[in-house]
Amino acid sequence: MGYENLLIVVMVAIALLFGAKKLPELARSLGRAQSEFEKARMDVRQGIGGLGHIEASEKRRKLEDIASKLEIENINSLSDEELHKKIRESIKSDNHDV
Repeated sequence: MGYENLLIVVMVAIALLFGAKKLPELARSLGRAQSEFEKARMDVRQGIGGLGHIEASEKRRKLEDIASKLEIENINSLSDEELHKKIRESIKSDNHDV
């Protein structure tokens, strides 16, 4: 039995259970439920995106803290990647001095 046949059987069963007058109301209810589901899914995605922003700012704050302890200058003018590179260079040069 293919999907088409199964779909027809389900549609006939719904028509028999709910009657022809209730089908438009059932379709509206399903549409509203789908709309609410989509809204909830978008809210969750936006919430997850906000968490990524918090994590990025927290990462930047930690990089700046480490850089200031290592006495790296011009912290605010450097990108995250440049700051990370400066930190690694500073650590490597400190290890060679020991």
